[in-house]
Amino acid sequence: MRRRDKADRELARFWARNSTWGKRRRRRRIIIGCVLAVLILVITLVVTNASTERRDAYIMCRPGSEVNVRDSATTHGQLIGHLILGDSINVDREYKGWVHSKSLSFEQSSGWISADYVVYDYPQAIPEGRTYIVSASGCVAVWKGMTRASRVCWVHPGDKVTVLAISQEWALTDRGYIRTQYLQEQKVGR
Repeated sequence: MRRRDKADRELARFWARNSTWGKRRRRRRIIIGCVLAVLILVITLVVTNASTERRDAYIMCRPGSEVNVRDSATTHGQLIGHLILGDSINVDREYKGWVHSKSLSFEQSSGWISADYVVYDYPQAIPEGRTYIVSASGCVAVWKGMTRASRVCWVHPGDKVTVLAISQEWALTDRGYIRTQYLQEQKVGR
């Protein structure tokens, strides 16, 4: 009886593969697969385009220093120019810790800048530096750049830092970048 069941199943598979009904079923599966692939592609493009809107941004680095602009999104890319604190750029896309701008004032009008030095609100330079106090309830991380890719050290509540440049979200201090929400300006006379 088992041999007969097996033979019936094989015969059914043969007819499913070779009959019009089986071909239609395979075509349906292929069409559904293609539709799903196109749908995934469209969703990916929509999500990608959402992050490629042009946004005005500014360079935030130590006063007197420069930020490199490169032809590719890597530190090995060819150096094509420099930007300084407060320079305006128009970010058209972001990629793995780098931002691309097409509105640069160089011979080559587009290039890549490390996102560590880009803020989306105008930074205010503080040439002589101002003392701020860490006003958090716990330790605060000090970062090498604003993308928070690498932590430099920790500061503790009550520690004093010298702020060299500041924007709404970030402060460039003598130790590195710190979120402004954790800093409070020290009053003169204390």
